[in-house]
Amino acid sequence: MILSMEDIKALCTETSFVRGLEYFQMGNVTDLEQFGNKITATVEGTRDYTVTIRTDKKTITATCTCPYDWGGYCKHIVATLIALSKNYPEIKKNKDKKEITM
Repeated sequence: MILSMEDIKALCTETSFVRGLEYFQMGNVTDLEQFGNKITATVEGTRDYTVTIRTDKKTITATCTCPYDWGGYCKHIVATLIALSKNYPEIKKNKDKKEITM
């Protein structure tokens, strides 16, 4: 599932979107992998946070190990969603290679 920037903005606050975009641009999203409908990533912040995203047709659910609780998704999830939208073809290709070699 590829999201547009507008789709991602609709899932968070303006502050979380701006901060998440900054995190993405600084290269703070690492270890982005897809396993079926589950996507995981590590996002470097004040410490490393683990983001897990699950997709089910047109539904997205996401969790992060950070303590954010102010409505919408946190900046770590936003950064991961942006990375996913920008790198989806490469992530998909790597997923397919892993399934073939396993």
